[in-house]
Amino acid sequence: MNRIAFSLTVLLGSTALGQLATPTLETVFPCGGRAGTKIVVQITGTDLDGAHSLTFAHPGITANPVLLPADSFWPEPRPDGLKFQVSVRPDIPPGLYEVRASGTNGLSTSRVFAVGPASAQEEGTHPGAPHLALANPFPIQLEQTINGRLTPQQSNYHRITLRSGDRVSLCLSALTLDSRADPRVAVLDASGRELAAARGNGERDPLVDFRAETDGDYLVAVHDLLYRGGNDFFYRLVVSKAPRVDALEPLAMGAGATSSLTLIGRNLPAGKPWSDGRWESVALTPVVVGDPSPVLSGLKPGHSVARRTFVALPWGGMATIGVAENVVRLEASAADGRPLPVPVEVSGRIDFPGNVDVYRFSAKAGETYEVAACSYQQGMDTDLALAVQRVVVKDGKEVVEGIAESDDLFPTSVGGLDTRIRDPGAIFKAAADGLYQVELRNLGDDYGPSQGYRLRIGPAVPGLSLFAAEERQHLALNQAYPGAVVLAPGHRASVRVIAVRRGGLAGPVRLSAKNLPPGVKAFTGVIWPQSTEGRIVFEAGPEAAPWQGRIEIVGECAGVASSALGATLKRGAADLTKEKVASRLTSGIVLAVCAAEVPRFALEVVPEATQVELNKELTFKVQVLRKGAVKGPITVTPIGLPGFIKPPALTIAEKDSAGVLKVPFRQDNVNRPTEGTGTVVFQASATAPGYRSQLERVAQLERWKTFQDAAIAKIDAKDAAAQKAGAAARAELDRLLAAAKERAKERDFPFTVSSAPVEFTLFDPAKKKP
Repeated sequence: MNRIAFSLTVLLGSTALGQLATPTLETVFPCGGRAGTKIVVQITGTDLDGAHSLTFAHPGITANPVLLPADSFWPEPRPDGLKFQVSVRPDIPPGLYEVRASGTNGLSTSRVFAVGPASAQEEGTHPGAPHLALANPFPIQLEQTINGRLTPQQSNYHRITLRSGDRVSLCLSALTLDSRADPRVAVLDASGRELAAARGNGERDPLVDFRAETDGDYLVAVHDLLYRGGNDFFYRLVVSKAPRVDALEPLAMGAGATSSLTLIGRNLPAGKPWSDGRWESVALTPVVVGDPSPVLSGLKPGHSVARRTFVALPWGGMATIGVAENVVRLEASAADGRPLPVPVEVSGRIDFPGNVDVYRFSAKAGETYEVAACSYQQGMDTDLALAVQRVVVKDGKEVVEGIAESDDLFPTSVGGLDTRIRDPGAIFKAAADGLYQVELRNLGDDYGPSQGYRLRIGPAVPGLSLFAAEERQHLALNQAYPGAVVLAPGHRASVRVIAVRRGGLAGPVRLSAKNLPPGVKAFTGVIWPQSTEGRIVFEAGPEAAPWQGRIEIVGECAGVASSALGATLKRGAADLTKEKVASRLTSGIVLAVCAAEVPRFALEVVPEATQVELNKELTFKVQVLRKGAVKGPITVTPIGLPGFIKPPALTIAEKDSAGVLKVPFRQDNVNRPTEGTGTVVFQASATAPGYRSQLERVAQLERWKTFQDAAIAKIDAKDAAAQKAGAAARAELDRLLAAAKERAKERDFPFTVSSAPVEFTLFDPAKKKP
């Protein structure tokens, strides 16, 4: 669905600069619910003024504000804080779904809401105190999901009854729910002695595999690793005897292929002991693998690159499996020393600490081959490395000659967004006919089912992955904050797009957009050949109507096209050099048009030429088209100059409307511009004086105060209960009115305006001029 159902009243509310207030949804608690039920949740965040609706990524999940009824002291129903009643249809599949809030400031950032199966036990909520003591644990049941929040310097205790021999999985979700918690979960006996424990590792939430030795009560303790706590340290815990699949063998199959599949996990029906006995396995046949499906819920951007689809499990539920392009061989038959046929894909696993798997293949002189591992891209927390070697015989003995080594295909985060791909890959041209081999190892210490991998050997397959960053328009140096893309009529906003080229793909990436609403257009952006990021700019025309929905951003490079996935930071950072921030995919790229104040000015930039030599400079003429008051100077900065670490900037005085920026494309110790064609977006940062919000809210509360004055004046002086009720109502109204008036005070706000993309070419004069 390109359109997301939601209330348009948010877009017709108070006047505000669309790029100023950035509604941020911090928490939704409880952070999930069971399919087929209704749950009252409370949200928290910033700039959520007038929040009146929640929009979920699935139309089968809806919400209405919880309202207090009108009475003798309140003339109209009023919101009960920021509470909403969420209804989840019985047929909603279990999983993670995004939720956003809408209010007078527009569309908020997103949070994750978990939906449990309709067949599960009724969910519960750990109340915190008084169940923070070992002697007073909160009672829970098997298969019951518990929502909880952590208290600083405390543990949440739970009590569950198990029978001897019960094997249970204690699954705690926090990282995947956007929680700030770095949780540790432990199983204790009645005396408090720890029997088993696990903690998250930054990539995974903790999972405890526990077998009860005796009948009786056991305690489950949950705390943050550093004993932090608060509203945003939430979690969901379930203790379950249900079958759990940890891995599949093979990890991938060809689309449309019919074959057998081995499930590896715990508590599997008719399961047989596998490996060292900690796991079980069961064969599933026949299995037909369908076409690739998006598997996005809760994933890091780098975990989404591999093509995957779903496989139905015989006891219910789904497992994900990779979709391969070549014949898939199992490790046992592929690592026997005999050369593999090329192209081929191997499904393997790190079985023990220090395990090094070796695969051999024959190559022909002059032909180009790609050796690529896929594990992290398929959602595993591996950190693989590989080496490509030529096998030769010298003095009657086999020796290997190193050709290429690789660790991470895409090792860095870009602008705070974690788009790392921690899988290795190498492309090489065979120097001679003969035998070659690949050595594959895990740089970490883990092993077992969670450390599986796919290894492809064959011709290079060019690939392109794109991630569109959902972030604030106005960001200072080293800042990173999430923010929805909201346009006002006459306003432009840019979206940063990160490109991951694979399989030898090279060249510029041309960006375009689809599914835009009437009155909104996109300016084509071009990511420079040597760059990993660029920008596409959207503009709402003066007649653009209020709208909200999903759009599509498409990139094309050397004939390879790809649609961008939405990606966001889970929370912001004032200084990326000092703070680490986590990232995840969004359920789509969302854009909103808001009936807000016209931006204070527009920005137009024109280059004096469309081609420039390296080591020369290019002049850009900058014009500010003023539409309202701006306080202080305007700073104009080019975003996306190729190879620039520290781009030059232009300062336009408060009363001026134009300027000239000269950009030298010289290579020095800081900037290393590279040749090619691409676009640059200029961003102008300024301060808007006299910004006000909550004016309608103040007027409403003033009307209610007049109503209350009249109601209180009519109370009989002898009616103590009515006098008390009137005083309480007045105290609540005074508090609401004071808060609204404080928000309504005039303020100065920083804001950012984008130019249309400026395209030009850099060329080396020693080479042929383009």
